[in-house]
This record gives sequence, C-alpha cells and structure tokens, in this order.
Amino acid sequence: MFASQKPVKILSDPDKLLSYAAWYYGRYAPPLAKLQAKLRAKASTPELAESVFEAFSRYADDKTNLESKLASAAVRGKPLSKVRNSLILK
Repeated sequence: MFASQKPVKILSDPDKLLSYAAWYYGRYAPPLAKLQAKLRAKASTPELAESVFEAFSRYADDKTNLESKLASAAVRGKPLSKVRNSLILK
C-alpha cells in the first residue's frame, strides 16, 4: 500500500510563518532558495511569503551557513574534501 502524505498546513499569519521559517532554518539549515520555496508552499499568498522571506533573509545568509557546516565537520573529524563534495551534491 502507498503511504498517504500529510496535508500541507497553510499559514496566513505573518508571525506564525516567520516562526516556521526560523524553525525550518534552524532544524535543516537549507540554502535560502530552498527556504524561500518552502515559505511559498506554506503561505496563503505569494506576497506574504515574499515579505516574510525578506524579513528573515536579513538575519541569515548562505555564506555563514556554509562556514558553520564546514567548521562543524572539522570539529567532528570529517575530511573537508568529503564534506565539500556532499555539499556540492546538495
């Protein structure tokens, strides 16, 4: 049998959507383009998604995210070449 997918909960409150963005970014640390796509899928309107993304993107950037992933991998003893290749594949 096929597993059913959970329905996507659409958010219309900007504060709840901003909280979702912070949770998702903290949990998965995605590139900002992927975060923007997730917000578009969760928001009730495209304008709401864009306004929340603009507000959130002031505090996050891909370069800092990438540097923290590399530093974390170095602390755990992973070879940086393997980490680099896995990030390229993502």
